Amino acid sequence: MSGPWHYPPAARGSVADDYFGTRVPDPYRWLEQLDAPATQSWVRAQNHLSQPWLDALPQREWIKRRLTALVDYPHFGIPVHEGGRYFFTYNSGQQNQSALYTAAELPVADHLPPHARVLVDPNTLSGDATVALTDFVPDPQGRRVAYALSDAGSDWTSWHVRDAGSGRDLPDLIRFTKFTTVSWARDGSGFYYSRYPLGADGSGDDQRQAVVYFHRLGQPQSNDRLIYAVTDSHTRVPYGSVTDDGRYLVLTVGEGTLVDGIVVLPLTDSGARVQTGPGAPGPIQLLYRFDGLYTFIGSQGDELYFTTTAGAPRSRIIAVDVHDPRPAAWRTVVPQAADVLSQASLVGAHLIALYLHDAHSLVRVYDRSGGAERELALPGLGSVAGFQGHDYDRETYFSYTDFFTPPRILRFSVASGDATAVWTPALPADLSPFVTEQV
Repeated sequence: MSGPWHYPPAARGSVADDYFGTRVPDPYRWLEQLDAPATQSWVRAQNHLSQPWLDALPQREWIKRRLTALVDYPHFGIPVHEGGRYFFTYNSGQQNQSALYTAAELPVADHLPPHARVLVDPNTLSGDATVALTDFVPDPQGRRVAYALSDAGSDWTSWHVRDAGSGRDLPDLIRFTKFTTVSWARDGSGFYYSRYPLGADGSGDDQRQAVVYFHRLGQPQSNDRLIYAVTDSHTRVPYGSVTDDGRYLVLTVGEGTLVDGIVVLPLTDSGARVQTGPGAPGPIQLLYRFDGLYTFIGSQGDELYFTTTAGAPRSRIIAVDVHDPRPAAWRTVVPQAADVLSQASLVGAHLIALYLHDAHSLVRVYDRSGGAERELALPGLGSVAGFQGHDYDRETYFSYTDFFTPPRILRFSVASGDATAVWTPALPADLSPFVTEQV
């Protein structure tokens, strides 16, 4: 393109924000209104300037074909195993949204396992493919799966329940949720979740606090039982998780991103009901301290395991007795290390601790008492995620990726300590000339 470039003018507005007495101008705030006629006109003018120059590039079509080929490989999500079924997400390569699948086994492969079935395909739920599957949680028996959908990138989600055998939805519908998962009662009769109250317009009001409810399958949401609400603060929000033995509902009461508190509710009926009546203990403010982050990772009887930054900015693993939550009675299972402990899980009577070591992942495995057993050998200097499961599981799954390999899925045997590849996507590229070194 020859001659001077005349960029479209961008009008400066008069919008300004006041932050504690300091005036901060934001003259282009009007461009945040993407559907406004002025914004649409400005975008068209910008494209009119740039598109002819981009279209004239001789390499443009080759670059498009090569980039398309490099991203067109299967994407597998980390599997979840419940009741003899595996649940995982899968994208063939260029699908707008990943779909939820189930299978009876997971053989080593770079493609879908035999007899894998689609359970939920969000690509079919809207004409523009903007409905996304944001979460899924199978029940402990693997009979049903609760799954969350989001429309057009919204933080608001709606939860549905699908029968894993027939592939059909149950009538259950949960609305007015945001940033929450669900936790099933151990008998699969229903689940706990957090939802926001209704606003004046009949939609969820996220300017108020969310409250924990129990939804029993087959019942309308209007019948859901209120389980727990925060009454001593306007900024704290509770989220619940049922222990593997169904004895307790562990409530994480969040307040920002740096501190939280823990409340415990004793349960009965396989975790489907909170203990009530004469002699019932009621809510136990176990770690209601807000002096760090407490993340529940598992339990053994009355002893609950947490990672915490309280007294350990790089995090540690502690065990707390429900009946004696005094800090002096806490048991440090895995002390703070030189590396940052980013997450931990309790799987098959073993603690799996994921650390950040010199900008790459490091995985250490401990027995339940905190005795070090092994450091997991990873394929390289990359990042891992996953290792979720139950105390009674014999295996767990994780993903690994680094600077030039796409995420692969590996199975970790708790008993043997071996990690074996399950899914390794094939790329249309020769990676042998490349080496990753840390200097």
